[in-house]
Amino acid sequence: MKRFTSKSLRHRFTQAVVILCLPILLAAYSNCSDPKFETDSSYIPLINDRSGLEGDGDAPGSKDPGTEIVVKACSANRIKTKVIQVRFEDPQDKSDPAKTCEFSKDGNLGPKNDFFQARVEQNVEFDLPAGSKICDLEFTMPEQQMKYDDHLFLVFDDAILGASYPVEDRMPIRDGIMSYSWDELGGTGWPRGNFKYVYCLGMEQGYSKCVWPETQVEGKMSMRFNPVVFQAITARNLNRTRHQFKLVTTGDNDPQTDCQHEPIAFDALVSYVD
Repeated sequence: MKRFTSKSLRHRFTQAVVILCLPILLAAYSNCSDPKFETDSSYIPLINDRSGLEGDGDAPGSKDPGTEIVVKACSANRIKTKVIQVRFEDPQDKSDPAKTCEFSKDGNLGPKNDFFQARVEQNVEFDLPAGSKICDLEFTMPEQQMKYDDHLFLVFDDAILGASYPVEDRMPIRDGIMSYSWDELGGTGWPRGNFKYVYCLGMEQGYSKCVWPETQVEGKMSMRFNPVVFQAITARNLNRTRHQFKLVTTGDNDPQTDCQHEPIAFDALVSYVD
């Protein structure tokens, strides 16, 4: 008769558990949405934390009839996911920094102190299937120090998600959602007293929280949004299949340092139905 030691018994028990549980694990795996999303230890796990973002007023876009269409679609269908790597490199022309801002070119104006005179626009685009609707967009942001000069605007599908300076008085606004327009912004000024301002879409109603450093001061950047924010943005164009992140960096009068930022990187987990 073969004798079993406690070690061999534990080994056989482990094998049995694996054999018994493998079909269950495979079934569970087959029901998971692709692609898989993992982050390394340098990332702040923002995507699982929506506490404090329930809002206490009308959500942006809540009065748009299209928003109700998106909300119903996201409630009734199986959610799919897609991970978008968003990377905005420092736009500075290392061989000639003065070429970065390009005053008086491509819609930019000539140098003028404390005015939005020039900008650099960087885009990251991705496609979703025809008929799809975005239900949520969750950011995972690395613990990164960043600095910019002069002001930054983060835009998603033409809607301003975040800004380092208040421009609500000069941008097109529809049902609480502010659109980005250089034609409206270019040539307008900024009083010096608002440099510690941070704007986030839905922030005033409690549907978002953002941390941005002050212009020309190194600091951390983070953003959290309630899903209703992106459902409302989607409702503005229900037929859109190509989506876009845009980072706008502005300058006033210094071609050596304006329109520049340190590299900004984050992952966006897009939840959608089609």
